[in-house]
Amino acid sequence: MNATASHSSEPLISAVIVTYNSSDDITSCLEALLAADYPRLEIIVVDNASADGTADLVAQSFPSLRLMRSTSNLGFGGGNNLGFAQSHGDIIVVLNPDVRLCAGALRAFAAAFASDGTLGVAGAKLLYSDGRTIQHAGAVVEYPLATTRHRGSGEPDSGQYDEPAEMPFVTGAALALRRAVLRDSGGFDAGFYPVYYEDTDLCYRARAAGWRVVYTPSAVGLHRTSVSIDPASETYFRFLHSSRLRFVLKHYTTQQLLADFLPAEGRRLQGEMPAADRRASRWAYRSDREGAMGTRESASADAELERLAADLGSRWLVRAQPFISHVPLLGPLIARLRSAWNGISTRWYVQPILQQQVEFNAAVVRAVSALARHVAAQETMSGASQAVLGQRLLEIEQRIASLERGTGSRD
Repeated sequence: MNATASHSSEPLISAVIVTYNSSDDITSCLEALLAADYPRLEIIVVDNASADGTADLVAQSFPSLRLMRSTSNLGFGGGNNLGFAQSHGDIIVVLNPDVRLCAGALRAFAAAFASDGTLGVAGAKLLYSDGRTIQHAGAVVEYPLATTRHRGSGEPDSGQYDEPAEMPFVTGAALALRRAVLRDSGGFDAGFYPVYYEDTDLCYRARAAGWRVVYTPSAVGLHRTSVSIDPASETYFRFLHSSRLRFVLKHYTTQQLLADFLPAEGRRLQGEMPAADRRASRWAYRSDREGAMGTRESASADAELERLAADLGSRWLVRAQPFISHVPLLGPLIARLRSAWNGISTRWYVQPILQQQVEFNAAVVRAVSALARHVAAQETMSGASQAVLGQRLLEIEQRIASLERGTGSRD
C-alpha cells in the first residue's frame, strides 16, 4: 500500500490498472496517479503476461507500488478481479493504462460517493489526448442489437456534458466502484474474454442490485486510446460479437430475444458490412459454448484443491511419537528412560499444546473441505448456466438462419 498520508476522514482509494503490453503508456498513467492530490491511495498493477517488458518496467520504475504478475492473460475482467481481491479501498478506481487522470479526479470520485449513498458506479469524463475533444461522457446500449454508443464522442468539449447524469453504463477505461458493489455483483464477469462489455455488464448488474450508475464530469481523464487490436480486423469483430451475444443472453428476456433481437440481428446479417465483420459474426454463433476462460485450467485447479483437501485429511491428527534410540545395545534402555522422564517432566506441558495443534489442524481440514465443496457447487452452477446460455444461443442461431432464408417470423 502506498498511502501518501494518514487522513482518516478521507476514504482509501484503490486504483487497479490491468496491463497487457502497455510499456508505452503505463509510466505516464502511474505518474499522473502518484501526482494526484489525494491523501490515501493504493495502486495495484496487474500484468496480464505482457511480452514487452511492462511488468519489469513497473517493478524497476515504481518499486513502491503493488505489482501482480499473472502467468497467463486473464483478460480485462479477470485481471481486474485479481486486483480487486488484493485491494483494501472503500472506493476502487478501474483505470486503463492509456488513461491519465487529471488533477482532482480522485477527489471528485470520493466526493460523489460521499454525497450519495446509493451511488454504486461513477464514470469519468474522458477526453482525447488533445484535451479538447470528448471521447466519453457516459454511454448507452442501443436496443435491440445491444450495440453501444459513447455520449458526446468526437464533440468539442464546451461544457455541454458538465452536469452529472445517470447512465445505463460508463466505460471501464476510467470508473470508480463502491466496494459494496463488488460484494453484490462479484466483480467483473471474466467470461467476457478477453475484452468488451465487461463494464456494460457490471453496470447493468449493479443497477439491478439497486445501485445508481452516474457519469461524474468533475472526474476528468485524458485517454490516448492505444490500440492492441486492429478495429478493422476479424479478431476485433470476433471479440466484440461474442461479448455482445453474451451480454444479450444474460440480460434480455426470452420475449425480447425472440420478438426484437432475433429479427434485428437477422437484418444486420443480411445487410452490408465489412467481410471481416460478417465472418466474425457467423463465427460468434458457431463458437465454443463452454465458456471463454478455459475449462482445462479450471478443472486442474479444482483437482488440485481436492488433492489438497484429501492430503490434509490424512495428516490432520497429530499423535505423540515414541522415542527411539539407535545407540547400539543400550538403545532400548535409553528409550524407556527418556519416555519415563517425558511422562514426568513435560507431558502436562506439551499435551495441551499438542491438543491445540490437533484442533487447529482439524479446523484447517474443515475449511479446505468446505472450500472444495463450494468450488464444486459453483462449477456445477456455472455448468448449468453455460448449458442454458448454450441452448439459447443455439435457438438464436437457428432463428437467424431461418431469417436469412427469408422464412422467419416475429412470433
